[in-house]
Amino acid sequence: MELEPTIAVRSLTHPETGAVPVEIGAPRPFDDGTGWYCPYRIGGSGKRVRFAGGVDAVQALQLVMTMIGADIAAMNEAVHGTMKWGESFRLGFP
Repeated sequence: MELEPTIAVRSLTHPETGAVPVEIGAPRPFDDGTGWYCPYRIGGSGKRVRFAGGVDAVQALQLVMTMIGADIAAMNEAVHGTMKWGESFRLGFP
C-alpha cells in the first residue's frame, strides 16, 4: 500500500526513540469502488502503512485521525504518558 502523496506530517517525541513522525496520505477510492481509504504511517519509512476506510474521502480522513489517536495512545501508555508534541504532553489526535 502506498502512502504518497503525503498530505500531512506531525512529529511527536518518544522518550526512548526520539522523533516519531506521523504521516497521513491522501484519501483515495478502493479499487473495487466500495468506498474510500486514507493511508497513514507512524514511525517513518520502513514502518508498515495502515489505513482507515470510509464511505467517502471525508469519512476516511475522520476515521484515520481516530485510528492514529488509538495507536499513539497505546504507544504513549507503554512509556507512561511521556510522549510529547512540541512542549505539550497532549499529542493532538482524538
